[in-house]
Order: sequence, then structure tokens, then C-alpha cells
Amino acid sequence: MKPLPKLGLRALILGALLLLIFLSAGIWLVKLFLMVLLAFLVGTVWRSDVREARLERQLILAFVPLRTKRWSLNKFHRIEIVNKPPTSVWAAVGIGMVWWLMWRAFDWLFPWLEATYQLHLRGKTGKRVLAWQGNSESDFDENTERLIEITGFPVQRM
Repeated sequence: MKPLPKLGLRALILGALLLLIFLSAGIWLVKLFLMVLLAFLVGTVWRSDVREARLERQLILAFVPLRTKRWSLNKFHRIEIVNKPPTSVWAAVGIGMVWWLMWRAFDWLFPWLEATYQLHLRGKTGKRVLAWQGNSESDFDENTERLIEITGFPVQRM
């Protein structure tokens, strides 16, 4: 599913932030805590894809890939779409432009925290599995079309 996590770009951003922390004055224990926290925040992403009639999801936690979870597409019967309204420009008037810009940057850096668009597959037993989430409408449209094309499942908006 698109977009693929850009781990190289994330590592570059992490390196720049770690260099700032390393060169700053302060207690080393606090610096070490901040470095680990940044590695966790910047290096944690979900990777999901549909391969060989299976949905595959993998969590990359602080740049370390964890076990891949796999579900057979035969266990599902529909695609569910969850669309949460994004923070609008008008909200920036209320919370301030700087906070709004930071919110948008967080949406890009940490899409696993809260995403505007989500695609779920509903199982025949009632179980719901998150197939994809993100904040880009074009990626959402492309991934929705891809899931419909691969699975042939009906779509339901939630």
C-alpha cells in the first residue's frame, strides 16, 4: 500500500535532530533520554501491503522491523472506510498558525498516531483489521481502488 515508509529520509531527520541534542549543553542522562525518544517517534511506522491473496502488516519500531502479521483475504467480506475530518485552516485561527503547522508536520512524521483516512477489512466473524491509514487523500484514493481491484469486496463508509 502506498506510500511506502521513507526510512532513509526519516533516518536523515533523526540524525540532524540527534546532532542538535548531542551538541547542546545539558545533562547526558537527559540527552540520552531525548535521543531514545526521538528514535522511537521518528523511526516508528506501519508498513502494510496485499500480497498473494494476503494482507500483511508490519510495525517498524524505532527503525527495528518487528514480526509481520498476515491475514488471508478469504477471511474478509468488505472494506470499511473511516474518514476523520482533518484540522482545517480555520482551526489555525483558533489555535494559532504555528500550532497548525506543527500539527501538519506531526501528521506527516507520525501517521500512526492519528490518521485522517483509514481503510479496514471486516472479517466474516466480525473482526476488523486496519489495512491502511494516512493523511494524504491521493494515497487514500489509490489504496482504496487497489483494495477494491484486488479483493472485489464492497465498500462501506463508517
